[in-house]
Amino acid sequence: MNSDVRGKVAREFSAKRTRALLDAKRRKEELYKACPALSEVDGQMARLSYEHIRADLPEESAYNEKMNALFKRKAELMKQMGNVDIEPHFECEICKDTG
Repeated sequence: MNSDVRGKVAREFSAKRTRALLDAKRRKEELYKACPALSEVDGQMARLSYEHIRADLPEESAYNEKMNALFKRKAELMKQMGNVDIEPHFECEICKDTG
C-alpha cells in the first residue's frame, strides 16, 4: 500500500473517531443541561480521584467508600434521566475507529 493510500485511510479513521467522540460529547452536554446534578456528581468524582492520586485522601477504604457513594448517586440520576447513552458510538468496537 503506498503512502498516499495509507494517509487517506488514516484520515478517514481519524474523522470517524472524531465524529463519534464529538457526538458523545454533545449528548453528555445535553444531559448535563437537563440534569445539572449529574454534572456535579461527575465533578465530585473527578476531584475525589485527583485528591486520592495526590494522597490527600490516603485511606483506600475511605476513597472507595466515597467513590462508591458517588457511583450509586450517578446511577440513580442516570436512571431518572432514562439511562441516556453518553458513550461514543464507534463503527468498530474492536479498534474504536483507530484502524
